[in-house]
Amino acid sequence: MTLRGWALAAALVLSGPAIAAPSDAPGDTARAKAVITRTKTTGTTYAVYTWTVIRLKGAEPVEEWSAEFNSGKLHRVETPRDRVVANCQRKTAAHYSLTDGTTKSGAAIANTACGIAYDDAIRQIAWLGKHPSPWGEVDRVRLWGAGLIRTYDVTKAGVIVSSTFAPEDNPGKAMLEMRTVALEKRLPKGAIFSRASLARSVVAMKFTLPPRP
Repeated sequence: MTLRGWALAAALVLSGPAIAAPSDAPGDTARAKAVITRTKTTGTTYAVYTWTVIRLKGAEPVEEWSAEFNSGKLHRVETPRDRVVANCQRKTAAHYSLTDGTTKSGAAIANTACGIAYDDAIRQIAWLGKHPSPWGEVDRVRLWGAGLIRTYDVTKAGVIVSSTFAPEDNPGKAMLEMRTVALEKRLPKGAIFSRASLARSVVAMKFTLPPRP
């Protein structure tokens, strides 16, 4: 998700020996790459608020909020433990950890924060067609690599509105499920993409509460 809080944690916990992607993996690789690129290069102004459920082996399920904001080439990610600001065009970013109070920067952080994370660990990708969603028609893409199978739904504007992570050795068992609860065209007030803005959250309280059934 991806530096998306638990998404990142899940990627680290679940990563393990590489397992070959199915030889009959469906879809068009070129179209999948185009969708991934769309998430990384979108210039759309949006605020997306999501709710994530994490199910790690030997632990009780964990539920929590996350949010992402975009304006042109500038991007911001928030979770209860992380705040990230990035310039997705320049591939620069800063990550502030609320857990230990440290701030790190670098292109690797930008790659994770800006759209779908894609690097040398990915062995295969697939486009799984167009699907309806509460946020309009989406393209569904799937990536295999680093011990995970990651599936994303992406809008025409390049917004990730849904994601699911599963271990490659047990693809039917979702370990992370993220769903959008609100998608807005307006951003919180202030200079929310500056490094100094990492000192505070810009997420309204209502988006940190469990969504209504």
